[in-house]
Amino acid sequence: MTDQQPPAVTRRRAITATGLGAVALAGLAHSASAATHKMSATEAANAKVIADFMQLWSAPDCTAEKLAAFMAEDCYLRMEENKPPVEGRANAVAALDVFLKDGQRFGIDILETLAIGPVVVNSRSDYVIVPGKEPTNRFAVAGVFIMRDGKIQEWADYLVPKA
Repeated sequence: MTDQQPPAVTRRRAITATGLGAVALAGLAHSASAATHKMSATEAANAKVIADFMQLWSAPDCTAEKLAAFMAEDCYLRMEENKPPVEGRANAVAALDVFLKDGQRFGIDILETLAIGPVVVNSRSDYVIVPGKEPTNRFAVAGVFIMRDGKIQEWADYLVPKA
């Protein structure tokens, strides 16, 4: 018999597990009626921060710096599930700036939000806004946010496959 060590729990695996767990929790809560969850004042405040953050994405004066202001200094982001995560606010600004190239913005329709403790999960329909063109590329997203002191500590987005 060999002495095999269990795989190391890396930050990446922990965030992925947390995100998937939160999405599953949201699904369970929805089926049991998420409307019955009475949000605390902190949970409501966290949900509002995320709603404001999402709304900023489509504002004509949106900048990476304005978006990063919603994040903790030591934030950890995975804006695309198949890309490496981004660590720290300074790196977040650079990563966010890529999404805002040439005046491009994102329209975001939040379909449902669930906040439990420091976790906020939203179901969204996102679409690309390019100046002078019709909005394109609508896609369903499950966003998972972990909040700390009113700031986004961790953020992961997951595309929702078409049913």
